[in-house]
Amino acid sequence: MLIEHTRGFRYLTFYQHLQNITVSPSQPVAQGERIAEVGTFTARYTHLHFELRYPFDRTTPDYANSLPIDPTWALYEWEKKRYSNDDTTRYEVRAGRISELNEIFRGRLLRFLRVRVQQFNHNLYYPLGPLGDEGQSFIDTLRSAFFHQREVELVWRDCLFFNQIEFLFDQDDKIPVLAEVRVMGT
Repeated sequence: MLIEHTRGFRYLTFYQHLQNITVSPSQPVAQGERIAEVGTFTARYTHLHFELRYPFDRTTPDYANSLPIDPTWALYEWEKKRYSNDDTTRYEVRAGRISELNEIFRGRLLRFLRVRVQQFNHNLYYPLGPLGDEGQSFIDTLRSAFFHQREVELVWRDCLFFNQIEFLFDQDDKIPVLAEVRVMGT
């Protein structure tokens, strides 16, 4: 089943392994409306295949004329845009040296830079997804501060969409994602 979403960012949601479908082709559906039930994968488990897709051909919104979108990255970008950079949402570690800087992988698509600072006994993360110039500059700054053992101030915020990096799957678990870095001294 393929559903075209046209309000705001235009995208498609694609579902496989459904049963008891309750809608017809080309029928409009509303948010929250039941469209089907999750199908049975084996005798003991249910299973759903879900994709977000971007339709590059406006005249034919179908699977073949669309590209997959990684939902984790799409949701993270949405969260970043909604992030209010104020004292209620940001946390800081002042004047410490980066003691560890590692690249880690979770699953097939999730890559992160894991950062530890001497005075702070927790991992901080920076997602290594599709990086623009700003993201690459951020990573270069972290690497330079680590290799030259410069003191840094790090600002982070809690992020819900990458909680699986710490294997925290409860919906309220969040992880610290770096938002700013300042290198102290020269």
